[in-house]
Amino acid sequence: MSFGECTITLQDVAYQLGLPVDGRYVSGCLTDFQVQKFAVNCTWFEKTFGEFPEGADEETVRRFARAYIMMLLDTQLFADKSGNRIHIRWLPYVARLEEMGTYS
Repeated sequence: MSFGECTITLQDVAYQLGLPVDGRYVSGCLTDFQVQKFAVNCTWFEKTFGEFPEGADEETVRRFARAYIMMLLDTQLFADKSGNRIHIRWLPYVARLEEMGTYS
């Protein structure tokens, strides 16, 4: 920028997205995964979880919520250049939905 450097801070993220920045963090070595072996095609996710079944039980609702959160994480928040695969590295974070609110 003409007046100096500029960067996005955690406070910017908290303000713009309404996400907490003072909870547990999402971490781990993401370079250990080979994308081809540990990813699911977005088309499969969309086909499998694209339409919510009417009258679904609580476990089905939780399964669809996990799938939706995984799609958001991998396609919107932490997207990579593939743009058409969802990495399974997010499974531990969506395994227990009741803990999702504790992450920053």
